[in-house]
Amino acid sequence: MVLQARPGVPQLAICCTGVALPIAVATLLHKQYAYNYAWNPLENASTQERLISALRYKLRYPDRVCSIAIRGPYQYEIIEALDLPLPALECLEIDDTTSVGHTYLPMSMSLMTSIQSLRHVRLAGKPLTSFFPILSVTRAIIDLTLNIDTVLCSAKGASLLTHLQYMPQLRNLQVETQSLSSEEMEGEEMEGEEMPSIMSILLAELTYVRFRGECAEIEWIMAGLVTPSLREFHITAYDDGTLHIPYLFEFIRVADIVVSTARLSISRFGFAITLFAHPHSIEDLTFKIVTVTTPFLANPSGAPSAMLGTIEDIFFSLGDNMTHHELLLEDLVSWREFFEEFRNVKVLRLCHCLDTQVVDILRLLPMNSPPSREGVDPDAITPLSTPINSNGSQSLGIFPLLEEIVVYATKSDTRIDEKERASVLESFVPFTTARHEAGRPVKVFWNTDGVFPRCFRM
Repeated sequence: MVLQARPGVPQLAICCTGVALPIAVATLLHKQYAYNYAWNPLENASTQERLISALRYKLRYPDRVCSIAIRGPYQYEIIEALDLPLPALECLEIDDTTSVGHTYLPMSMSLMTSIQSLRHVRLAGKPLTSFFPILSVTRAIIDLTLNIDTVLCSAKGASLLTHLQYMPQLRNLQVETQSLSSEEMEGEEMEGEEMPSIMSILLAELTYVRFRGECAEIEWIMAGLVTPSLREFHITAYDDGTLHIPYLFEFIRVADIVVSTARLSISRFGFAITLFAHPHSIEDLTFKIVTVTTPFLANPSGAPSAMLGTIEDIFFSLGDNMTHHELLLEDLVSWREFFEEFRNVKVLRLCHCLDTQVVDILRLLPMNSPPSREGVDPDAITPLSTPINSNGSQSLGIFPLLEEIVVYATKSDTRIDEKERASVLESFVPFTTARHEAGRPVKVFWNTDGVFPRCFRM
């Protein structure tokens, strides 16, 4: 059964799927109406009364209710109306992101008992503390999605991890927090509020984690999670500065993820590092995946070097719907420092239109052995065209084990003539010549069939 409340409809629309089928209860609102909704008990009293009356009347078989989704207004009243046992309830969704209403949720004893058996929960649009009544009693959750203000509730002396530790069956965890500026965080500390101490919790069944938030919150979450069964881990940092998450490598190490390939993707929204681990056997076809996404202006050199040292294959690409006309890699020195961490890379794959930027990065002098500056203006900048020295030793400062550079045609490259292909290959000649002289030859060639290794197609 689905309950629909729409503006301009004199009666509540009620659709029944059949008494023999499991029942789902949801309030659905027109998108524009939901965004413009203003709480006014007098204006909406009639609609509210019909809604609650219909809900109570139609729930004559509460033992069949398996899923409840509440979006938009009337959440407080609907939850109050659900003061009855719901023994079959497994899924609960509360989304308050588009409405204005109460900041807390009334939880009757009957409902508190019913939600203990929840398996799938999605909570959005309210502070974390508002959802504590639900999170504090659910023990059977396998899928949890949260859109909240923070994971750290210093004033309450509790946190998200406080409740996650009592969810031993959790397999899928997705958390998104509102962006919190560093000034606000510093302000909390200045007021004397103590941040919750890091606590370690074991989630043995957790296989998938996705987290969006500030680096400080990501750091705190990762410092406490122990996830031996983890298969996929995706984080998106809001911070515009250097990516600083020192616990990232430790988290990956504890999760037994030894990465061997990486995809570096640039989009309009930021820079993403996706790390892939080989399966343990031929029969194990599931890759372990780690993705770290930062704003485009973030410094890529902040990634932990130990995490990148085992990678042998890199694909440097553009994100979906991104064109080379929109591409601008600033601070090539930081990019050079970032690439120098990939000490074991043997194959470098890159999209056409990234070749110019990669060549510029390769031609930069190594960051760990700057050239002599005697007699040079101290404010002078080393040009990108600085030649690699005659013995080619400086070319080993980046990708020292590199064997191949593969240039891939992009979807927008409907036709690349032979002259352009030759020009791209020629731009790598200074680098390949230096590597040949250093005894580490590198082959550069085109791949125009668009066939990528399996992991890069995921």
